[in-house]
Amino acid sequence: MKVLIANTPWVKEKKIGGFKAGSRWPAFGGYEFNTSPFPFWLAYSAAVLRENGFDVSAIDAVASRYDRKEFMKKAKDEDPDVFVVETTTPTFQDDLKIADSMKKATGCKTVFVGPHVTAFPRQSLINKTLDFIALGEYEYALRDLLNSIRNKTKPSRIGGIGLKNKKNILITKKRRLIENLDELPYPARDLFPMNRYDEIFSRYYPNLQMLASRGCTFGCIFCVWTHLVYERKYRFHSANRVVSEMQDCIEHYNPREIYFDDDTFTLRGENEMLRLCSKIKENINIPWSCMTHPQVTTKKMLTAMQASGCRAIKFGLESGSQLILNKMGKGLNLDYAKKVFEWCNDLGIYLHLTCILGLPWETKKTLEETKNFFDKVNADEVQISVAIAYPRTPFYDIAKRDRLIEYGESELYTKSYALTRKEITEAYHEISNSWNRRRISIKGIHDYLERGYRHGGYAGLLYRIKEGIKWAGKSL
Repeated sequence: MKVLIANTPWVKEKKIGGFKAGSRWPAFGGYEFNTSPFPFWLAYSAAVLRENGFDVSAIDAVASRYDRKEFMKKAKDEDPDVFVVETTTPTFQDDLKIADSMKKATGCKTVFVGPHVTAFPRQSLINKTLDFIALGEYEYALRDLLNSIRNKTKPSRIGGIGLKNKKNILITKKRRLIENLDELPYPARDLFPMNRYDEIFSRYYPNLQMLASRGCTFGCIFCVWTHLVYERKYRFHSANRVVSEMQDCIEHYNPREIYFDDDTFTLRGENEMLRLCSKIKENINIPWSCMTHPQVTTKKMLTAMQASGCRAIKFGLESGSQLILNKMGKGLNLDYAKKVFEWCNDLGIYLHLTCILGLPWETKKTLEETKNFFDKVNADEVQISVAIAYPRTPFYDIAKRDRLIEYGESELYTKSYALTRKEITEAYHEISNSWNRRRISIKGIHDYLERGYRHGGYAGLLYRIKEGIKWAGKSL
């Protein structure tokens, strides 16, 4: 049986891009750079299906920058028996149109996967275009479903799927998360355009993205994956498995850096982190970077990480207001976070902080606290965004209940109890500009432009020059 796995195109106003499959926060953007998140679930699924005797191909139209016409030509040429799409809330309707075209052209079965259909299983299957959905952490559910289709058996006993049973919609029982991650094969990277998955945060290019764990036990109310997919549970690969996959990636793709896109890389605990760092130090000779939570990061961990090649860490800080952190369920003490950041500074680890503005309890006072925090912290880079309420997250439930949602074109924007959306957006620009003014130096300008060129060639360089001039005209 032939299976086509797809990250379908996202096109807006003749621009092609977007952060879709593989992204925690699906949103349109990134079209000016040659970079996309690696679609881990699709790649793991492709590897699992291939192990089970399926003829698998993959098209990542977002990473490859295919428009709909280009994608449809390549997809039709594959002539699949089953067409699998990882969809998102902002792209669901467009993805349905593409699936409908594929169904009419090839007669294939259609399967949608990902957080959106997990959030809205019955509403998704109402569409006549869809035959099946696979929910949550879907690799094994998809495998069992396709085995059932291939063997012409009834799929109704398979956990973690949705289907149409005559005129009824059936959502089967919830499937347990994969307990032993080491049993998964390496992602089928050979099916994907690996030169298109450059992590823009990383310090070296080309780089490659990996996962050493899945999930997070913290309760950030805005996080789609934590609440909808991983159920606030955490599992990790063994140190041997992580190093083995790193070696495989280096052998086949020759990256200059490996970036671990885990939700919370250091949540495995100090002893396991020291064991992992020891293995990396013994066997790997290129730098690496990761994303994690300050509260589960110790000085002993950071020292071992730096000694084994860790050169940069992306920390999910999210706010400089302790009140907002408490309300969002972050589980973070700002005083401890400051210590962690100072340890990174002392060790020479590049420090990247993320921040989200506009949660329901945001006020002018909390925004000022966040601005003051970033003005004082010695970070190398700050990534600021405005909150979007993704379906079935606690944030979405609160915003819907209290009528805070202001619908955008496809995103669910919100106001806070005290501030309008306009006021939140203005604060976003003010805090971003305050941070950027601190970075004005020969080194800062060089790094800004160099990374634009590294990730987007001359087009990326030109984009950053234009954006820099535009920003300077407004802010200086």
